[in-house]
Amino acid sequence: MWFIENIDRIIEFIKSIFNSIVEIAMGQIGKAGAFIEKALAKTVPILLSFIAKWLKLDGIGKAIKNIIKKVRKPIDKVVNKIIKFIAGKVKKLFGKGKKGKKDKSKDGLTAEDRKKHKTYVNEIIKELSKPANIKKTPTYEAFHKDIKNRGKTLESKYNQKIKKKVRGKPVKTKITIPELSKNKKDNDVDFKISIAPNTALGGSAAPFTGGSEGYPDGMDVTARTIDDLWKDIYPKNTIPNEKDPKKRAQTAKKELKNKHQALGADQLKRLNEILKFFKGERPRKFTSVKKEDAMDSSNHTAKKHVFNAGGLVNSKYDLMMRVLRGKNSKYVNLGVNTSVAGAFKSSGAASEGIKHAIDVILTQDWENKRKKIADGTITNKIEQNVPFSAKGVKILNFDGLNKNPVADLPEYLKHPNPYKIENIPNQAVGARPLFSGDPGKVPFMTNQSLNPLTKDDSASISNVHVRIIFKSSSSNVWSINSAWPE
Repeated sequence: MWFIENIDRIIEFIKSIFNSIVEIAMGQIGKAGAFIEKALAKTVPILLSFIAKWLKLDGIGKAIKNIIKKVRKPIDKVVNKIIKFIAGKVKKLFGKGKKGKKDKSKDGLTAEDRKKHKTYVNEIIKELSKPANIKKTPTYEAFHKDIKNRGKTLESKYNQKIKKKVRGKPVKTKITIPELSKNKKDNDVDFKISIAPNTALGGSAAPFTGGSEGYPDGMDVTARTIDDLWKDIYPKNTIPNEKDPKKRAQTAKKELKNKHQALGADQLKRLNEILKFFKGERPRKFTSVKKEDAMDSSNHTAKKHVFNAGGLVNSKYDLMMRVLRGKNSKYVNLGVNTSVAGAFKSSGAASEGIKHAIDVILTQDWENKRKKIADGTITNKIEQNVPFSAKGVKILNFDGLNKNPVADLPEYLKHPNPYKIENIPNQAVGARPLFSGDPGKVPFMTNQSLNPLTKDDSASISNVHVRIIFKSSSSNVWSINSAWPE
């Protein structure tokens, strides 16, 4: 009967014990203590009621209640010790309970700190992993330097964001980039990031693609030499295992220009002019002697070495005057004589001989010549005799080079305009004949016993002499400055 009367109080007591264990497991020790204290307070009356019922002492309840009030204080102390003991055991069994927001590890950093640091590392990776900008960093060396500078800027930026100390020392962002020689092997810039002391780590590589694109097979275009690049700019010259010859050729051409620009503005201009004709695969075409003369003010093939081309020599007589009277345009520099002068019989004969010389001097050795022309190794000119039986006239100074001082020249050769027979003065009596067999069209040129002044040596012609000049100021880099049969 007693159990039926007190069933509700007994169930409440059991529930309080179970709830206390749950609260302790969740780390809420204070709340659990209150539950246990309340449960014990309810338990004592139940026990006393049971004893009284069993001994038939129902009136004893009030007296005992007064006694309990007096001794409650020391009982409370015992209860608290019991609570702490149970809490310790439950913690070992179920763990230490949940951490609050302010819970920190030994290094003084919270979970929120670590989350932020990981975010910062990912942001830095994204920023540094951007590919090369060809306008800003046209070479790998420039790109590597740019990444290092950007890394320092980002270190400073994120150190300002963190502003936290652990054990008196600041938490720092560190970006490590290997030296140029170690990085260049795989054509990118490797980097590592750390935020210490909690050591949030990360890393990646910023790709350098040979200026703007890079070779499709991943080859480092900046490591290619000028000789390599001259071959690479033509798709027909294949590279093993490559995927896109056209793209490789375009990239090689850009790098070839980069390397010549590094040599100087003159070299870049020379290269561009060479590439204008047949993409640089062969030299430009020779058209005519007059057009070559027009390319440069110093060019004079048509003017002085081709008969009837609108220049100064139109016959053997004019060529003889040139031998005897020097090198200037009007043949009046009387103190400078030459030993030989040659001229093609026509513009057609001149073009035939010059084209053959260009083929021998330039075309047949073009890969070697174009490189030297572009990089400035050949700075001024190429002058060469090329074997060829040209159609022309060759006149020698009979007495040899500079053997005729002004005083020894016949009077008729001293005249400022000797190109017409009628302008020769009469006081040239006894003059030497102009050439062997000179018919002596005027009375004072009849002494055939004297040595003639010149000799026609056309039969010995076996070469074309060509002088090619190179100037970056010229629209075509090179031109024929002079050519004659020799």
